[in-house]
Amino acid sequence: MNRRRWLDVVLSAVALVILGSSTAWGCSCVKRDEQQLYADAEAVFLAEVTDTHLKRAGTSKGSPGDVVEARVDILEYFKKPGYDIETVRDAPFGIGNCSIGLMSGVTYIFFVAAGTGEPANYVGMCTGSRAVNVRYKDFDRILEKMRSYGPGR
Repeated sequence: MNRRRWLDVVLSAVALVILGSSTAWGCSCVKRDEQQLYADAEAVFLAEVTDTHLKRAGTSKGSPGDVVEARVDILEYFKKPGYDIETVRDAPFGIGNCSIGLMSGVTYIFFVAAGTGEPANYVGMCTGSRAVNVRYKDFDRILEKMRSYGPGR
């Protein structure tokens, strides 16, 4: 093998090693079906986010990190009617961090985490919380399914 060809092979191998060793980012949740997520939640409700703001982390040890706080307008309770809640919390939206991306004007089904050590009223992706499209043709089926998990408690 001539010197030029050998150099091409070595450089190609180095490039493959460098480019092929990127870190994978992804959300990792314990797999549970929706009924189990419902059972594990402190409260479950349909709400529209009316306002959001970023709350910066404190400098103390053990600080949970930055959180997005969102004011909500509750449209329907599925579990724990009358649950006294004005804001929900989630991590700021980022690649692979299990955030649901809280945004004003968007409607969500929120599963509020029950005493998990997360910030109070935490609603990240692993809780089962998610944005919903109220104009979706089968949106009524989604509501019926949520109502079927049990009477509000």
